[in-house]
Amino acid sequence: LLAGLLDDAYFRVPPPKSTGREHFGRVLLDRVAEGLNLNPGEDEEAWCDLVATLTAFTARSIAEAYGSWVLPRGLDEVFLVGGGANNPALAQAIKRELAPVPVRNGADLGVDPDAREALAFAFLAWAHLHQVTGNIPSVTGAGAPRVLGSMTPGSAGTTGVGT
Repeated sequence: LLAGLLDDAYFRVPPPKSTGREHFGRVLLDRVAEGLNLNPGEDEEAWCDLVATLTAFTARSIAEAYGSWVLPRGLDEVFLVGGGANNPALAQAIKRELAPVPVRNGADLGVDPDAREALAFAFLAWAHLHQVTGNIPSVTGAGAPRVLGSMTPGSAGTTGVGT
C-alpha cells in the first residue's frame, strides 16, 4: 500500500507545484479504504494500521521530496509548522526519514506552529504593501508574476500601514 501511494504521479512532477485536499484528502482516504474493504466503525485494528500507513506515507513523501530537491543544495535543519508539527507520530516519522538532518518544531523559533496560515497571509500583505510579486505563474497558471491582493482603507485611512 505504501509503495502504491508513493507511486502517485504527483510525486514525479518537479517543483514548483501545489496540491491539497482535493488530491490527498478525503477522496484518497475513501479510495484506499474501499480498496481494503474497510467500513467506518468496523475493524478498529485495520483502521489503526491504515492511519499508521498514511502517516508513514506523509513522512516518506516529504523525505523523498527533500532528497530529490532540497538536500542536493544543502540543508542545515528543518522546522515543522502547521498541524502536523503537533502530531507526535508524524513528527517522529519525519525525523526518522530525514535523519541525520535535525528536525525541530517551529515553536523552537518562537513561532506558533498553528500560526502558519496567519504568517503566510501576513507575508502576502507585506508583499502587497512593498509591491513584491507573490505568485509563481508555473504553479498558479497565471500569465505573469503579479502583486497580489488589494488595500481597502478603513475609517482610519492607511495611517501607519506599511511602516
